[in-house]
Amino acid sequence: MGSMKWKLNFSDVMLSNVLRLLIGPAVGFWIVMAMGIEGVMAQALVLSCAVPSSLSSVLIAVEYDNEPEFTSQVVFSSTLFSIFTVTAVIYFMSFIT
Repeated sequence: MGSMKWKLNFSDVMLSNVLRLLIGPAVGFWIVMAMGIEGVMAQALVLSCAVPSSLSSVLIAVEYDNEPEFTSQVVFSSTLFSIFTVTAVIYFMSFIT
């Protein structure tokens, strides 16, 4: 990630982060409730929907030369923003019974 040329593509990166960090946990919560899953299993499933984008996507993008700069920006920014979103998801998991 350190050797990438960082062309700031703000709107696409933010869209990716919103989908991954905000919409993802909301959809996960909805699916858990719709399926009737409860307890620790439900909390684990919702929390797994809230994690940031992984570094493996950068490695795949670099290997196949498919938007490595964009992928690096998404992983870096989603990791930074996940400090706040994962904390909020953990707080709201107390409402899942």
